[in-house]
Amino acid sequence: MAQQLFTNFGVSIGEKVDLAIRVLQCYQPRSEPYYGCFSGGKDSCVIKELGRLAGVNVEWHYSVTTIDPPELMRFIRKYHPNVTWDRPPKHFFRVLEERGYPLRTTRWCCQEFKEGGGEGRVKILGIRAAESSARAKRWKELTRWMPSKAVLASWCVNPILRWTDADVWQFIRERELPYCELYDEGHKRLGCIGCPMGGAKQVQRDFARWPVYERAWRRAFHRLWERRRPSTVTRGKRKGRQWPGFPTITTADELFDWWKSGDACPDKGDDSCQMGMF
Repeated sequence: MAQQLFTNFGVSIGEKVDLAIRVLQCYQPRSEPYYGCFSGGKDSCVIKELGRLAGVNVEWHYSVTTIDPPELMRFIRKYHPNVTWDRPPKHFFRVLEERGYPLRTTRWCCQEFKEGGGEGRVKILGIRAAESSARAKRWKELTRWMPSKAVLASWCVNPILRWTDADVWQFIRERELPYCELYDEGHKRLGCIGCPMGGAKQVQRDFARWPVYERAWRRAFHRLWERRRPSTVTRGKRKGRQWPGFPTITTADELFDWWKSGDACPDKGDDSCQMGMF
């Protein structure tokens, strides 16, 4: 039913709201509440309000990554006190020391910090096809999803999958929903500070906006360097301190500066080389 309802991008926002409500009511689990995935962003604010309008039973959860913008966390505390904060067993930077730096090609951080909640439950997500071609191809209004570290698959209900950015903002303004102040500063999407998925320019903007987080990232790279860098022993003396596969990178600061630049491997000119030894 839902796939047929949302095929027309030309319908009005009022019709899209009615259809989203019907989808949420149609797929409501009988034995337990929905597991609502709430990030504090504009899309999350919309699906939370749609859940209220639909009258469905939802337990809203915020997966703490430990490197979220402070303004975003304050917004959630102030305007969404009924959201449960799911905190990870380890801080992001401690996991980085163990697994290496995240890249667009190796996003272990999403698996580690965001995808584990609500395993086996029926989830409500704020995914929208307009955000990327991959999402448009992969996701439907009802999608069965098995995260890489999960044992049980989940059914994901995506009530605003066919909404545009304009639809989202129109809904927020018409209903006078509060939203995070960072959008008024020009941020298009809110997420982890320094996330490589936003691209090098976004990483640099993040670090300019929150320099204390850049210093924390750099310190984590120093700890990673001491933990992972190889040493060659010749006649009992250490010889050479290079990063695996990158002969021209010889310090932790060089490694961090290369990572945040988004450039290809300086020695091989191949984006895939960013994985290093991980």
